Amino acid sequence: MADQNIPVTADGDVTIDCDNDNNSSSQKIIFSHDNGTELMRIQENGRVGIGETNPQNKLHIKIATNLNWLFGYPSDTTAAIAALNDAGSAYVDGRIDALTLQLNGQSGGNVGIGTPSPGALLDVRGSVIINEDGADKDVRIEGDTDANLLFTDASADKVGIGTNAPAAKLQIKCDGSSVDQLRLENSGANGKIWQISVGLDSSPKDITIRNQSDGLTIAAFHRELIGSDNCRSLRIGDASGTQTRFDTLVLGQETTYSGATRDGNFLLFRLDNGIPFSFIHAGFRNQADNGNFQGGYIAFRKVASVDKGTLALAINDGNGTQEMIFLKEDKTIGIGQSTVTSGRFIDTSTGGYLTTGGVWQSTSTRESKKDIRPLEIDQAVEALMALNPIKYCCKADEKEKHVGFIAEDVPELVASRDRKGLSPMDIVGVLTKVVQAQQTKIDEITTRLASKERGHE
Repeated sequence: MADQNIPVTADGDVTIDCDNDNNSSSQKIIFSHDNGTELMRIQENGRVGIGETNPQNKLHIKIATNLNWLFGYPSDTTAAIAALNDAGSAYVDGRIDALTLQLNGQSGGNVGIGTPSPGALLDVRGSVIINEDGADKDVRIEGDTDANLLFTDASADKVGIGTNAPAAKLQIKCDGSSVDQLRLENSGANGKIWQISVGLDSSPKDITIRNQSDGLTIAAFHRELIGSDNCRSLRIGDASGTQTRFDTLVLGQETTYSGATRDGNFLLFRLDNGIPFSFIHAGFRNQADNGNFQGGYIAFRKVASVDKGTLALAINDGNGTQEMIFLKEDKTIGIGQSTVTSGRFIDTSTGGYLTTGGVWQSTSTRESKKDIRPLEIDQAVEALMALNPIKYCCKADEKEKHVGFIAEDVPELVASRDRKGLSPMDIVGVLTKVVQAQQTKIDEITTRLASKERGHE
């Protein structure tokens, strides 16, 4: 048949009917060129084939061997698009450019947006906007075992990890495992790794913030049970042990803890409402030495055995804690003892004290002394005559003038052990003995003179 132009002109509907007597179910309309080469057909069942003589769906486009686009797959009543091989048994690469949408790739059904080579079921190369209209539309991402690995609550504008009901702007709900719940990492040359974890029922730590790179740790405790006692503590620099019975802040490191045994350098602040102490510790303890502090130790503590609140400064001498200074609630001070006798401002375990009137009293009781012997008069006179009173000013304040003695120059009887200081009572004792002897002689002379005067009468 020679090439012909078939003009169709109508002022209304145009109907092309290839089976107007309805005596066949296989009639079709075929579009062809070049002496019968078929380009497109419309079958009597409504299916359209382009490059395909046996269309399998509403629209079947055959691009090349084993490369077909089917609209209405897998049935004419399905609103789907599929890219299949000729047998319809396997998906092949299918792509809609706008810029690029890759659908049902043969790499396992991956979908790519912005890439012709998706590397996952959904591979988006570019920006993504979800819920730009601001509707109440939540987004949920499931994990292998966590149904709410990531959840966005659109109505509350909150994000949940491990929960679909976040109570804060960001809520992370533990999954019951012992792994860290949050990890912050800088992968640079001097990168740091911070890990945050929330303790389980089997762990005493409520929350731990740990620098994995250099070991700095901040740990908060709450449910530590020792017998019937609860405690709350915050540790900075150490999260390894279990602190007993008290509200605690630890700065530094306690590498081990067992009962009263600690190992490491630390500063410990501990508060307690009545049992048994509230104190601050600063120092070093060595577990090998049964937990005794070594190299210095200071503690400020509330002494429960005293009615009024007391803060104690304790120093360890290597043989156990020695409480040295007690600061009383009534502003008095105890040195070497926790009690202060009424009427005293400073009271010491040696017996000396400062009165509330500002007078220092040295201890001088018989029970505090031994090897008690009388002072011989000739010793007292010798010592008194050897004393060399001087006038001087102190180097620390040259305007302050004094009268006294040089400790290195006084006689042995009144000298201190190291000859660095003097005891006023030693000199008073010498003076008293000499004055008493002189007074005895004066009395004797007075008696003799009185007797002579009576003899001349």
